[in-house]
Amino acid sequence: MTIKNISGKTLTLSFGRYTHTVASNGTLTLAEDPKTIANVSDYFSRGLIQVVKGPAISDFGNAAVTPSHILVHVKNAGTDGDYLTFTLPGKSPQIFELNSNGALTIADATSVTIGANAGATAANLKTAFNANTVLTAAGFEADEVVNHTTGTVESWVLVKATGNVAATAVTVESSVPARFAVSTVAANTNETLGQQIIYVPAVNGTTLLVKTGFTTIVHYAVTTLNADGSPLSYNGTISKTGGCLFFDDDSTTDLASTSQVIVIAYGR
Repeated sequence: MTIKNISGKTLTLSFGRYTHTVASNGTLTLAEDPKTIANVSDYFSRGLIQVVKGPAISDFGNAAVTPSHILVHVKNAGTDGDYLTFTLPGKSPQIFELNSNGALTIADATSVTIGANAGATAANLKTAFNANTVLTAAGFEADEVVNHTTGTVESWVLVKATGNVAATAVTVESSVPARFAVSTVAANTNETLGQQIIYVPAVNGTTLLVKTGFTTIVHYAVTTLNADGSPLSYNGTISKTGGCLFFDDDSTTDLASTSQVIVIAYGR
């Protein structure tokens, strides 16, 4: 696997057991063991690197699985004083209180401003979560906000567990589960998700079926490139069925046989 530093500055990056210093626009050839691919996936998702040459296409479904996630649903409805708690084993509950004006009614809670829509509120929750030293010291990080129906109805906050405390050991509760102002997945407080990065170096046609190792894909992000690595503004339909993604040739800018595709998929 070969990666390229696209951050605009020199980076010191860790891959598996090794650390490398990579200059801006510099490339690095890496092994394809699970730990290295997990690190590549993390840096890629943060926009620091580009995958120039990824795992072989025969490795579909066997790419890296990152630490488990807690999936928190944030609905568009909300009322001042609604709150969400994360309780670690042996620790007091960490309370996040939603308010439109920043005022708090719960002692020792962290204020989360209710935004104009679910996506804005979820982004505010992510910021507040990552400022909580109790949770971050245990290795938890709000990694990504995923907007469903453009974030106007519902958004998800993916909380990544990177420390010694498993995601399934955390209790997540909402003050108003019936209204889902801020709630977790119905009937399942903690939903663990895996993450895979899949690289297709040449599509070999105008349509493409990408098979992951998941039974269900919850969320995915796609990067399409021309053969030379320049962006391809693919605007065809991407259909999600179970653990597969289908790229259709039904639009003005479709895939070419030499196109490259990078998929980051979250699923279970």
